[in-house]
Amino acid sequence: MAAALALAPVAHSFWLGLARVDGLLVALWLWAAVALLPETLERGSETLSWPRVWAGGALLALAALAKPTAAVVGAPLVLGWLLVDRRSALRAAVATLALGGAALGALLALTHGGFWWSLRLQLLHARVPGQTARLVGGALLRHGATLVAGLTAAALLGRRGRGWRDGAVLLWLAGPLSVPLLSKSGAIFVYLLPWAAGQAVLVGRLCGRLGARGLALGAAAIAALLALQRYPTPTAEDQRTAQAFYGYIAARGAPLLAANPDYAYYLVGEPVRIEGSSFPFLMRHRMPGVAGVLADLDAGRFRTVVEKTRAGRLRTPAYSPVGACDVGFFNGPMRFTLLVPAAEAAGAPFAAPADTRCRADDGVAR
Repeated sequence: MAAALALAPVAHSFWLGLARVDGLLVALWLWAAVALLPETLERGSETLSWPRVWAGGALLALAALAKPTAAVVGAPLVLGWLLVDRRSALRAAVATLALGGAALGALLALTHGGFWWSLRLQLLHARVPGQTARLVGGALLRHGATLVAGLTAAALLGRRGRGWRDGAVLLWLAGPLSVPLLSKSGAIFVYLLPWAAGQAVLVGRLCGRLGARGLALGAAAIAALLALQRYPTPTAEDQRTAQAFYGYIAARGAPLLAANPDYAYYLVGEPVRIEGSSFPFLMRHRMPGVAGVLADLDAGRFRTVVEKTRAGRLRTPAYSPVGACDVGFFNGPMRFTLLVPAAEAAGAPFAAPADTRCRADDGVAR
């Protein structure tokens, strides 16, 4: 039931199957929970053996290497033992910190400090007002049926006087602990994927305690999730728009500078030059490597420049906009402006077919 609850909201859960660190993080975190999670949060109910401690600590350390946010969602698996057995909590903390510290030290030595320097780049991202509320609201719409089923199961268990101090509550805490991360520029709903998985485990276990009634409750939640979700597949208009947008870029060829989408680099046979969501902050703080990109931009060395229209940070007198397209993504259309060297603009018009979300100008709303 827990697996079905996690996979039913397909508009979110399909990310767990992609080649992204978020899926690896969730997998390692849940495997760590197999070793570390207490059955119940009742004082003195059990203790942690050293084999379980080392296995769970190693998995949490690996999860943190996959994505540092594992330190946030993994903390309850260790600190939660303070409610059950303090000696076990101390064992878990010592093992996890020792293994994590050893892994971090090895990476710092192998990279001559570069690993820590790269982690510090995350601090350059600004905070986006209102983004947290939008992302939390979207997650509740997609996983709300699971939450309602869990609250219902908890209420029914409470009426029976059995309580529900299930150890999986520690997994559910991944949600509240991840909320402060959502305000960072570039953050998307994937920061809440551990919460979705943890909530599914907790609700599945709570419903399991209710027998047939719990099975019916879980099935109703799964049916609601499936009925309310829409898998984000491209529409015919998305396809036509992409063909016009990417076709122009491919015809222009290399060299290319694109602040997203990265697929454009693949089409012209070049490695990705900049990462769109981070580059503006690297540029603002004059980080190493930025000067070379800006010099090539000012000199007009790129055949085509692609930028997010609202950002508008890559425009220089050396380039002129020739068109823009609202390219479809999993989270809806995003407008990108196409720019070419000013001297070539007259001879490189962008054709915007009528049945696409493209326009043959700079794309800025007036």
